[in-house]
Amino acid sequence: MVYKLSLQTLPEIEETYEIERKTLWRCADRRAILILITEGACRIDIDDNNLTLSKGDYILIPPSKEYIRRPVNDKSCKLLYVHFMLRSTIDSLSNKEAENELKEIINKNASLSVQKRLSLLPTHLYINHHGNTGDGFDELCTLLRQIPQKKISATYVSPLLISLKLVEFLSSVSINVISITASSTVPPDIPPPLRQALSFIQQNYNKKISTEQLCELCHLSPQHMIRLFRKHLGITPIQYITKNKISNAIELLRTSELSIAEIAYSLGYDNPSYFSRMFAKEEGFSPSEIRERIKNYKDGPGALKEHNENK
Repeated sequence: MVYKLSLQTLPEIEETYEIERKTLWRCADRRAILILITEGACRIDIDDNNLTLSKGDYILIPPSKEYIRRPVNDKSCKLLYVHFMLRSTIDSLSNKEAENELKEIINKNASLSVQKRLSLLPTHLYINHHGNTGDGFDELCTLLRQIPQKKISATYVSPLLISLKLVEFLSSVSINVISITASSTVPPDIPPPLRQALSFIQQNYNKKISTEQLCELCHLSPQHMIRLFRKHLGITPIQYITKNKISNAIELLRTSELSIAEIAYSLGYDNPSYFSRMFAKEEGFSPSEIRERIKNYKDGPGALKEHNENK
């Protein structure tokens, strides 16, 4: 299940609290709920799904959706609850429906220039209804724990900061339109092992990833893994990993002031020079040239035209 969340307005966090429980709990809240597992494990029953969540996992529950929380092996579990209001609805999509929508977005933008693609802002997030939070978990929990168990307006923590942090977190666990595929023609019927490999690559874009790691994760031989990538994506696992890293590098060039070397290290490269060569091979421009083109594009089409003519 995938939830489609509008970005037209910010979520309004009303309440956060951390509890430790080992009892059965059945609930449906008028607000949307984000539950983060901070210690132990529990089971969540929702929409005929029986999910076991452990430390570092999250689950997103739409408004008025009933769920049941159960202990695992009669042991307690510590959970961080975030209750928030949305001015728009959360649409529930099947994985295939979400894939088809994302494919349409990718196909629609495939013919645009690099600068135009980078200037587009997403209108929705496509969020798996549960999963692992990744590297931002501890930071988010630290921030949320600063909010007392009362209305957020009663605390010194800025409501805007908290809302933006929540959106940042939801963005980090959403299906990334840029990196969901390195090709604009990926079919919607990707087999589960390949889907698992793609998800792992997207979530670990800042780390070194090898074909052997993917094989161990998906319980496939290297030959089988490479065949799956070639059949469904038209490229090898290493080529896909590189393209995914380059997509994330372009986003960092657009949104941050990190140096080229810092971006290289943040993406798992040991050698910034090697990163720059790989980037130029993929994009036809060096990282510094892309950053300059992005800057000139932001200054206006005229500035970009003048910049290109001077080159």
